Amino acid sequence: MPYYLMFSRDLKLLIKKTILSKETILDRVIELIHKVPIFRKSAKTAIIRAQYKMKANYPIQQIKEFVIGDQVLYDDSPNYHEKLDPK
Repeated sequence: MPYYLMFSRDLKLLIKKTILSKETILDRVIELIHKVPIFRKSAKTAIIRAQYKMKANYPIQQIKEFVIGDQVLYDDSPNYHEKLDPK
């Protein structure tokens, strides 16, 4: 038994609306070409908004730059060097 008969619903195809309209493919292409700047502008604003949110959520970490004479912790454990040895 087909799915649509089981629940007694009629199928609605959206393509019927497109076919029945008087608009040709060329008219639709021209309409989309004229809307490209609008799409581009909305995409740009969405990208800027997303970048602003990312900057707010993940602030830039301060990177410490060392100068000669600073004391630093140097890890010279044997495990580190063993990882690099050929097996």
